[in-house]
Amino acid sequence: ILSEGAKLIAKSLVANRTLKSLHLEDNNIDINGVKAICEALSVNDTLTELSLSKNPIRSEGAKILSELLKISIAPTKLKIECAGLEFGGGVATAEALTVDKTLTNLNTDMRGAKVFSEVLKVCLLYTSRAHETGRNLVCRLLLEKK
Repeated sequence: ILSEGAKLIAKSLVANRTLKSLHLEDNNIDINGVKAICEALSVNDTLTELSLSKNPIRSEGAKILSELLKISIAPTKLKIECAGLEFGGGVATAEALTVDKTLTNLNTDMRGAKVFSEVLKVCLLYTSRAHETGRNLVCRLLLEKK
């Protein structure tokens, strides 16, 4: 459906109050499609499950999803397997998880798990140092949330 199709779906999500689960796996949705979906979900509180697996959202898309997690009560389940997640997207997602109170299920692939593992390693490194930085604070919050 590409990003153009995702934008059309996003328009319908603004008014839709019945759809609870949206699976858009393997549709070649890029950052523009992710942005449209997230903008729609910022005003839609009924959708609880979103899957964007196997789409090239990469770290920029993960950052946009992270902003959604910070402001929205939905989704409670997010799937981003095989989405090209990189370190920057892992950090943004980790930061969002320190704020988000509703996400109960985050699915990722081995690459995403490695990214989150690297984020945690950086958190542990920063936490072991004496100075308090913004990243250190985020890391401390993540470690406390375990």
